[in-house]
Amino acid sequence: MAQQPDTPVEPLPTLNDSAAAMTEVFTDLLGADAMRALFNPDEIVRRFVLTIDTLPNKKLPRQQLLVKRVAGPFLVADEGGQRVIGPDNAARYAPYVQLAMRIDAKQLVGVYVRFYPLFQEAYAELGTPNAYFNDRLVEVIDHLLATPTVAEPIRLVQPKVFYEYADPALERLSAGQKILLRMGSANAGQIKEKLREIRRALIGMSQQRGDEGGDVPVPDPVMQAPEGDWKIVP
Repeated sequence: MAQQPDTPVEPLPTLNDSAAAMTEVFTDLLGADAMRALFNPDEIVRRFVLTIDTLPNKKLPRQQLLVKRVAGPFLVADEGGQRVIGPDNAARYAPYVQLAMRIDAKQLVGVYVRFYPLFQEAYAELGTPNAYFNDRLVEVIDHLLATPTVAEPIRLVQPKVFYEYADPALERLSAGQKILLRMGSANAGQIKEKLREIRRALIGMSQQRGDEGGDVPVPDPVMQAPEGDWKIVP
């Protein structure tokens, strides 16, 4: 029997012309309602890269993030004269957590790999032309997974206008880790499990492309060759 020819791979759009294609892909993946309610749909690639890159920082560039700000005010409660994160605050994060639980990690990573050259280009625009975005993605996943699990309720102080964590060690955490604390331990546990699934899918994708290296993702990203084959860029 004659071997069937490989299905041609559609060329990727340029980064500047990728808005329509990326909106369509992520709408198919996440759903139209979720895209409208939870995400800023313009400049998806650049927003995704900037969001990932800044999660380990102390502050986030709110206007440039991919994900919209969580709805409603930060909820605080009083427990024995001590201010704590309110138990109802976790519900504000429910739509994001429910969406994350519905996402197929392998399918998500497949989209990431397919469009990786665009993510890499956007990362280079941030001033890192000689670094791989895939390295940064894995680094940030591991950073978020290292967020401590804290007994609840978490105590707060209000030295000025904004609340801070009463525990100095928690106040020193990154913006991304603080998000996990604010959403509550149950939500954070689900998000961490999804991050582990994504990390495993990244490893599996690398291994499928002939990589070696055990359970640590190979730093060099998977890229798409012009002829449609897959290769590892040295």
